[in-house]
Amino acid sequence: MTDKLRDYFDEMVVYKDLKNNNFFSSLGLPAFLRDYLLKMFSDDFGNFDVDEVSAFVKKFIPKKEDWMSIKNKIIYENENVQILTKISVDINIKTGEISFAIPDFGVTEKETLIEPAIWDVYKEDLINTGETWGIIRLGYRPPGDTAKPKISGKIKLTGFKNFRPYTVDVEYFKEMRSNFRTEEWIDILLGAIDYNADGYETELQKLTMLTRLLPFVEKRINLIELAPKGTGKSYVFGHVSKNGLLTDGGKVTRSKMFYDANRRKPGYICGPDYVAIDEVKLVNFGDENEMRSILQGYLEYGTFNSNGYNGESDAGVVFLGNIKEENMDEYNRN
Repeated sequence: MTDKLRDYFDEMVVYKDLKNNNFFSSLGLPAFLRDYLLKMFSDDFGNFDVDEVSAFVKKFIPKKEDWMSIKNKIIYENENVQILTKISVDINIKTGEISFAIPDFGVTEKETLIEPAIWDVYKEDLINTGETWGIIRLGYRPPGDTAKPKISGKIKLTGFKNFRPYTVDVEYFKEMRSNFRTEEWIDILLGAIDYNADGYETELQKLTMLTRLLPFVEKRINLIELAPKGTGKSYVFGHVSKNGLLTDGGKVTRSKMFYDANRRKPGYICGPDYVAIDEVKLVNFGDENEMRSILQGYLEYGTFNSNGYNGESDAGVVFLGNIKEENMDEYNRN
């Protein structure tokens, strides 16, 4: 199968060697970033220099606890720092100031800015109602004492490269797909998301697994997924695609999910392909009656009204919940 894939997809194929699982697991990277690194640094048989990959990750994909060191380089050592991460952009209606957030590091729009000249260069890639991945270059604008009111110091964006390590030609995929039998293509899709097709007993089991991917490719597909802990719910919806959003539980309010009236900003339902709400049983939905009403309308029609704001989105909603293994077949018992 590997040789056949290479024949038809050539440089698109990424060789995933199980021997490397522990190394990449220790890095804590989502699957699409791991595949990007494999494509960059490995040969046709999955061999790569561990030190070289580790150095790249340390430089461009730092951990959250490295943020203090990054701030020190930007503010006190006057360096421009580049990191590969998620970024979201906002424009303040009152002031016209453009700012951004780096959610993985807890950096909010209040601490940042994008100067107009930089915005003109990168706005085509940055205009996005949700989050987008990219290599961002960060600098510092020091505080000023002469202006009234005084200007506070802020981290500024000085460069941006959209994270698009590949292009998608759907027509080419359709043409190449015709060279594979249906059962072969099913196994290829499972392998693409790190599942071993040989571990399934029937084709129905394989198709059931692939059903979970429908929100990735179809507009407004809503799912409820219940399974025991450790069965890959969070992995599939949080690590396979950079275009989806997995919430980590906590409190999910109307303003956070649909529209924040104070900030006049759409919530995270607007932008991604899907929003997956993890540990749904433990989530605090705030005013439950309010959330039930707006969520019911959105799930049915794809539109919502929040504090006078009429919005719409194509994002599906996926509810993930844990269930005891002994209850998995309770509806099949007679």
